[in-house]
Amino acid sequence: MRRDERLNMHNELAAIVGKEWVRPGSAVPEYAVDGIAPQVVLSPGSVGELAEVLRRAHEARWIVVPAGFGTGLGLGNPPSRVDVVITTQRLDRLVEYEPADLTVSVEAGCSLARLNQILGERGQWLPLNPPRPERATLGAIAAVEDFGSLRLGFGLTRDYVIGVTIVQADGTIIKSGGRVVKNVAGYDLNKLFVGSHGTLGIITRLNFKLRPRPEADVTYALWGGDLAHLEEAAGELARSELAPAALDLLLAEAVRRCWASSPVDGPVLLVRFMDSDPVVQYQVGQLQRWIAGIGLDASPVDAEAAVTLWRAIDDFPVDGGDVTLRMSVPRSEAFPMVDIVQRTLSAAADDVAVLAYVGNGTIWVSAGYEDTEAARSRLVASLKALRRECERRSGHLILYRAPRALKRELDVWGDVGATAGLMRALKRQFDPHGILNPGRFVAGI
Repeated sequence: MRRDERLNMHNELAAIVGKEWVRPGSAVPEYAVDGIAPQVVLSPGSVGELAEVLRRAHEARWIVVPAGFGTGLGLGNPPSRVDVVITTQRLDRLVEYEPADLTVSVEAGCSLARLNQILGERGQWLPLNPPRPERATLGAIAAVEDFGSLRLGFGLTRDYVIGVTIVQADGTIIKSGGRVVKNVAGYDLNKLFVGSHGTLGIITRLNFKLRPRPEADVTYALWGGDLAHLEEAAGELARSELAPAALDLLLAEAVRRCWASSPVDGPVLLVRFMDSDPVVQYQVGQLQRWIAGIGLDASPVDAEAAVTLWRAIDDFPVDGGDVTLRMSVPRSEAFPMVDIVQRTLSAAADDVAVLAYVGNGTIWVSAGYEDTEAARSRLVASLKALRRECERRSGHLILYRAPRALKRELDVWGDVGATAGLMRALKRQFDPHGILNPGRFVAGI
């Protein structure tokens, strides 16, 4: 973009949101997208301002990337160009909170940590645990459907969204759902926008149903056997009457990174219960009786240490390593896939750390590699092999975090099959000029 065009863009956008809220991309490097600095970064102060910005971008065909605090901008294929990054940080107001109904309406720029601090005063919470909740805006969490190990016990973002307000690519403001848990008016577009990675519209407000905050939170660690023994134990737990909030496997390097005070080097199976005091005590009693007969060592994790441990587990996808992979396979394939990961990456990467939410089949892998063409080629070949293994098991592999050079050689998302046509059709319908985060999500949308 020529200097005069960039200056005109800056002035036009400053007239909409105020000059203090428009900055050159070079001045805020945290909003670069895979090394590409936007022409401008701006922060609208209202939904109306955001809509006006998108109307102008639509007319001018400016490429727009939505963001919260910018911590998740690396997720996706590299863009060919970025003109405007729109942050929702100023759209952070609590719109309406009904504790008696367990519902809340909040603007998309509010962080999860801040919302849960407010809800906690009334003994309630939104039970999501993506990485770095103090830097994770609710809009970004919903846009990428980010999650943590509590998915097993509490579900995904889409399970809690009962209404959304969206600004479409042309600046049109639309609403879906409502502020009550049961709402049958119109079409439910909530699930269309949750997980769309900002390619169909920008989320500006979310209505959530809530949960009572658990009275008790207890973690047990199991160890002492090989992977086969731990797989058997996890399978028995899954088939039992117990209902853990999380059931996670950490191999040795992940134990070192997440749990410095661990009694063993790994592997370790963590079982977490979160509920009312009577329910948790009952489940712990059942677990203790069951442990006595399975031949594994086990002990409760000190409450203070458990807080640190689970925070490290939540942040695992964004802490350490040059590359982070997220694999999803059927629950029954989680342990076999973990074994394949170890064998496949042992010669292609360094410091391979594996963390698996074995209760739902999600596997995280963090690894380093030497930044040379030969090392990158070995790693790409290994990642392609892992992706084939995932797909053979009806799963998928994504590059959750990776350098631009690696993304040039391996698509972040992989092949989505027959759904690609439908997703491209939706993109054409909602963003006909392709200005919203183009080319970064699945099927090139």
